[in-house]
Amino acid sequence: MTDDGTKDRRVIILAAEVAETKKDKSVPSLLLGLEDILSSVVPGSREASRLKQDIWTYDLIQVLILVLKQDFDRVSGTWDTGAKLASLLSNCCIGLDPPESHEFFGLCLPEAIENMLMLSRKIQAKYIKTDKEMDKARKAAIENFRTILDSITHLFSGHVFLTSNVMRSPWLQQLLITDDVDTTLSVLSLMQNVLRVNSTVLSTLDNKILHGILDEVTYKLSASIDVEIGSSATRCLLTFCDVYPSLIEVICARYKGLRPLLGKWTGKGFGRDLKRLLALLEAGSAQRAEMEKFWRAATTIQAIWRSFNTRKKLRDANKALVKFHRSFREKRKVQEQRRDADKQQRELEHQLLLARKRALRESRQKQLEILAILPPCQFIINSGFRVLQIHRQYKCILL
Repeated sequence: MTDDGTKDRRVIILAAEVAETKKDKSVPSLLLGLEDILSSVVPGSREASRLKQDIWTYDLIQVLILVLKQDFDRVSGTWDTGAKLASLLSNCCIGLDPPESHEFFGLCLPEAIENMLMLSRKIQAKYIKTDKEMDKARKAAIENFRTILDSITHLFSGHVFLTSNVMRSPWLQQLLITDDVDTTLSVLSLMQNVLRVNSTVLSTLDNKILHGILDEVTYKLSASIDVEIGSSATRCLLTFCDVYPSLIEVICARYKGLRPLLGKWTGKGFGRDLKRLLALLEAGSAQRAEMEKFWRAATTIQAIWRSFNTRKKLRDANKALVKFHRSFREKRKVQEQRRDADKQQRELEHQLLLARKRALRESRQKQLEILAILPPCQFIINSGFRVLQIHRQYKCILL
């Protein structure tokens, strides 16, 4: 539909070609023309919505859904064409809300999911049967497989209620029943995407369907020797338990021998997830697992606090020790300075004493030399005179 309200001529022409063709094998190739039509508008724009409405009006979406059931080995482009058509179908359905809501939401979209899962199962079987020496063919097959699963993810991300259809589909369990590593990883990733989009979907499933899915995931975790499979299956089970805690009791009761088998994955690179899963299995119930989770959190907080407190005390002790060392060095420096000053003072006093003794000795030596020069009589007179002076001074003191 253009801006003036008329239908898009390209959609009309394509619908006419599909209706007039007499060969069913030609229909998929004709429908690939939708790719150019959709790429001519900006995704999410008003023009894109009008274009998708025209595609729905001329029943091209219904034809896309039916075409996915074909055997694409007989179609031009083979399974590449099937993967492209699945992607086109997903793009056409996102953002579309036609007036015939019951037909679209209640019939077409669930059938689209079923047919896309069926197509992915066919490609998976072809991929597994392809000789491993045919690298090119295997690479093309796995790329087509992942493209279809991405289209399914895109579709149920836009229409959340389809997550229930994906998990209920028997084709999903068929996709899980394989020992192939590449396709298994993609399917496990698909289920995790389902739970990210709708975390309550597991509670809507019948026990038979839920147990069947759990059986396959648990089998891969216990029987596989591939590390990627073990890691992905562990994350998948953890996601199941996180969004639906009551599954913990089911897993513990249904798979009693699972815990010992998990030991083979120790040291394989996903220890954190493995440790969480073992903790859930040891707890045995959601309530106990929650309590143990809180206990581990409290233990971790206490350990962090003790570590912080110890480091703080060590820092304070280091600061006190540094302060003590500084004070000790300063005190020792002052003491050394005092000892040096005392030593210098004693040395000075010693030098002065020596100088006085030397001067006294020199004075006496001069006196002796003078006495030696004087005659004896002069010496006697001088001695008597000094004695007389001493007696007079003594008498004065007595009086």
